[in-house]
Amino acid sequence: MDERQFSRTMIETLKWDGDDYKNKEKMLSILRYAEIDFEKTTTFTRKSYQCYEDIAIRVKIPMLKEAKNLLEPFTKLVRYVYRETEDYDLRNVLIKPKPVEGQDIEIVDHSVAFEQIREEIIQGIRIAKYVIWVSVAWFTDRAIYEELLLKKKEGLQVKVITSDTSNNVKLKNELISEFDALFVSGFGVYGRNLMHNKFCIVDFEFVMHGSYNWSLAAEYNEETWITSIDKELVADFAEGFKNLYVKYI
Repeated sequence: MDERQFSRTMIETLKWDGDDYKNKEKMLSILRYAEIDFEKTTTFTRKSYQCYEDIAIRVKIPMLKEAKNLLEPFTKLVRYVYRETEDYDLRNVLIKPKPVEGQDIEIVDHSVAFEQIREEIIQGIRIAKYVIWVSVAWFTDRAIYEELLLKKKEGLQVKVITSDTSNNVKLKNELISEFDALFVSGFGVYGRNLMHNKFCIVDFEFVMHGSYNWSLAAEYNEETWITSIDKELVADFAEGFKNLYVKYI
């Protein structure tokens, strides 16, 4: 596999098979913005014509110290994912800085989930450090609510916009009390049009969006959920959220 495939495989492995990693959330946060380099050497292994290679995880400079403290679990993950070939075998796992020049280049990445979407949403919330903006038509899932509440207690800004319908009574008082949530009433000629968005912006770095409402019923539907690291797309969603918030505040 190439470097990009290797990076994606590490992330997906952590998300779905990462219970043995106590720092799973921190590792995911680092890997989302890291690059992988296969650094090939001319040092032979014990096999004929096979050489060693090192795998360097190139991390954004502000995350370097934290990543170095997690070298052991990163090494465990790399060795689990790594596939030996006839030409190369793994020697060392290295933590190195990601070139600043490369960080100025726009990173675009999209991943799609069709199963375990609730876990994907919770994971996205857990790695947030500063801001979470949510706009969903239905919000009745207490597990997701509790994750947002934990982030608020950590000092993050959490804003919520949802629909003012009978489907949203379950958590309405708590959402208003904890997050000053906006409940948007039906509008249009007959008052039947809904605020029907389903998206969540995290730290203005990525946006999660799709067909999945934050409700218990959605767990049993056929749904899609996309996580997008795309500056222009995130900016568009943020602008849409701001316009919606100002309109109904």
